[in-house]
Amino acid sequence: MAEQVLLVPLFTFVIHLSETLTYSLRLAGVRLGKTVDGLFLSGIILLVSRTANRVQAPLKKFR
Repeated sequence: MAEQVLLVPLFTFVIHLSETLTYSLRLAGVRLGKTVDGLFLSGIILLVSRTANRVQAPLKKFR
């Protein structure tokens, strides 16, 4: 139970951090003229964010 209580804030931090990094990567890709690279990396980070969100959803139910 204690592990679940500690995992929820960790997953929340990963989700919000990755969403913020996604926006900054897209902007950096446009500024550097490497739009495809920025979109590719932001897609990978979004997958990590959505995976963390799916893992976190059942943990919130037990709080």
